[in-house]
Amino acid sequence: MTPNLPSSADPSAGSVQPGFFQRLALVVGLVVLVGLGWKGWAAWRTQPVPERPVVSSNPFTEKTDVNPGYIGAQSCAECHQTRVEECLSSPHFRTCRIPQAGELPDTFTTEAGSYLARSAGVQFDMRQVGNRFYQRSRYATPQGPKQSETSIDLVLGAGKADDVYLSWREDGALFELPVAWLWPTKQWASSHFCTPFGEGDFARNMTVRCMECHTTWMEHAPGTNLFRQEGALLGVTCERCHGPGKEHADYHRLNPGHSAAHILNPVSLDRELLIEVCTQCHSNAITHRQPPYSHRPGTPLSDSYRTHQIAHSENDHVADQITHLRKSRCFQQDESLTCITCHDPHQRESAAPVSSACAKCHQTSDCRQLPSLPEALQSKCVDCHMPSRLKINVKFEVEGDNFVPPIRRSQHRIGIDEVARDEVLWNWHRQQTSSESQSETARLAERLINHWLAEAEARAGEKRFMAAIAAVRESLVIGETPKAREMLGQLVEAQELLYLEWARALDQILKNKPEEAQKTLDKLLAIDPGNADYHAKLGTVLVILGKPQEAIPHLMRVAELDPNNASGLGVLGRIAYGNQKYEAALEQWEQAAEIEPLLPQLQYDLGLALLELKRPAEAIQRFERAASMDSDRPDILIALAEAFAATGEWDKSIERATQAGGLTEGGDPEQSQRVFEWVESLKQRAAQAQKGKRASR
Repeated sequence: MTPNLPSSADPSAGSVQPGFFQRLALVVGLVVLVGLGWKGWAAWRTQPVPERPVVSSNPFTEKTDVNPGYIGAQSCAECHQTRVEECLSSPHFRTCRIPQAGELPDTFTTEAGSYLARSAGVQFDMRQVGNRFYQRSRYATPQGPKQSETSIDLVLGAGKADDVYLSWREDGALFELPVAWLWPTKQWASSHFCTPFGEGDFARNMTVRCMECHTTWMEHAPGTNLFRQEGALLGVTCERCHGPGKEHADYHRLNPGHSAAHILNPVSLDRELLIEVCTQCHSNAITHRQPPYSHRPGTPLSDSYRTHQIAHSENDHVADQITHLRKSRCFQQDESLTCITCHDPHQRESAAPVSSACAKCHQTSDCRQLPSLPEALQSKCVDCHMPSRLKINVKFEVEGDNFVPPIRRSQHRIGIDEVARDEVLWNWHRQQTSSESQSETARLAERLINHWLAEAEARAGEKRFMAAIAAVRESLVIGETPKAREMLGQLVEAQELLYLEWARALDQILKNKPEEAQKTLDKLLAIDPGNADYHAKLGTVLVILGKPQEAIPHLMRVAELDPNNASGLGVLGRIAYGNQKYEAALEQWEQAAEIEPLLPQLQYDLGLALLELKRPAEAIQRFERAASMDSDRPDILIALAEAFAATGEWDKSIERATQAGGLTEGGDPEQSQRVFEWVESLKQRAAQAQKGKRASR
């Protein structure tokens, strides 16, 4: 991807000329810089929250998603009771649930339900009152100590690895709380969006992509974190894999005994579509190409989502087993191999060991290592060929440690792994009592520890600090050594510094301190010059400071370093637009929209460029798309009104202008007055146009 932008030798590149966007900004009093709401941007909620949120029956002011026919697992149980009962305790069904007494940690009812998030300087207290659960935050501010209490309304997690807690506000907004419970180690932890720059309950907006993978259906207001409680189908239930069931249920209530109709059985799909029933969540399919909750099993996943290409596994989405599985010879040479070859999605655990799936194609005698393996290990194919590894992209701060992953997940690139073989042998020998086994345990331990520490050093040299932390932790699984502990401490300290300074930079930008943000981002890039997020934000800050020439090299680096990050292209388009290079701006924004097709800011920007290029009909399409994604921005409606005016559709123009005026009522009086004056001016232009039209007849 080669950005088309003003040359650094272009004398106009450093001076932004007034254009249509600038006129709109003056009218509305809004200057929206590309980067807001994009990857890495922190949005902190600072208002106090009610002790117990009560969502009204209709909290949404605009049209929301309409249920396409999801009816819930209990309706399925009318005919499939045994299957539904089988699924009720599965991780899929339990991955999003209402908190229940007896299912949450006992520490909610004891003094042990307190946790100090050291990095953020926040004390969290978790408590239960009757059948409800709460998180209280206590922290110091320059104005004195503050505290905030928030109800816990949903739990994400099946009670195996980590439980993450969500809170619903009374307007329907859903937030992720910073404190989680780690089941493997039975301790409290905090997420890394909890920083010293937060306030209130230190929550963050819950994304619809997260909820899509933890629920079957929720009514959702586009472009927001508003979700309706009523009618929500929590957990991944029958219809997530078989499709909405209303038509199927209605048909069979009228036609009992008929063959299954109006429902999908995934096993009838071809291989790729069957796999995509799973990879709608178990992959890096992250960016929406279609509205949330619109994907249906049996349709190509690429129609609904853009799958991110990730260079290193520590940057994967929460789960991306399929990318690694596709690289396996087993997958490439056996067209029948899919996810359900080894996994039964209906059950908590597979009915038979996964190794039995290997035996469909392989004989134990095929193993070249067989003569050297103890008999007890000769059937443990998976342990050697799909080793369990720490999943460092899911990590938390805990008391006395940081960047701790609670999950070990099998490596899905099936292959020969000598390190995994040594780990299996080490684990077996250390459980034996003979002197030979004890000697072999020591030899293998030394070999494995040296391997993992060498891996850590190599990854740290590449500035892959999280991957290096994971490698050191793998060595500590084998045995404690002073070198490993020292290395882990240094890596954790380095990563904590990066996280702190990144949070500081975002806070400085949000508080309109671009000069300070520039210094912080320069410091970050001195440590990690290959980080796309740092370049993106520094480029944006330099544009704010009126230094587009200095910004351009940083912005160009963004897409090179991370093809999933559209913000560099977005700001490059803004520079070109400001210099009246509208074709160049259009090209940049079109490339950015390929990466982020449902980002309203980009659709708005594209409309602006098209309007300047005298293509108002195309501009209308972009503005309407932007308005459908974010209905609360008057600048989008003003631009749409101007586009309709350019096509002579004055009635539509005045309608949109009036809507824009309504959005500013009750806000800044000066802004509202400017918009009112603009609407009146638009009406006068419309009257003059109509008068001229009549005179020409």
